Amino acid sequence: MFATALIDTGADRTLIPRKLAEELGIETDGEEWVKTGNGPVKIPYGGVEMTLMGHWAYEKAWISDKVDKVLIGVLALENLGLKVNQKKGILEEEEQALYVSSNRIQANV
Repeated sequence: MFATALIDTGADRTLIPRKLAEELGIETDGEEWVKTGNGPVKIPYGGVEMTLMGHWAYEKAWISDKVDKVLIGVLALENLGLKVNQKKGILEEEEQALYVSSNRIQANV
């Protein structure tokens, strides 16, 4: 299933409307307190598979009764290997790096 989404660089996690979560059969794994512009709220979350620009990730997503749009947060972008180019207003691939320690494995992917 495809869904139109907005990139929200002010959000950590992805947020999906409850109606879409139900249509996709996403089960809630629990609830947690999150900060919002209207103060802290307790919100359910579940796991979602995401594909964006050919990049795949399994993400924790908050499920909202109040927001009617899919919002993709910065942690999802990082896990997808993407970043926002603010000047151009586009998403770009981001170089992935793995640094364990200076005397062990050091690799750029």
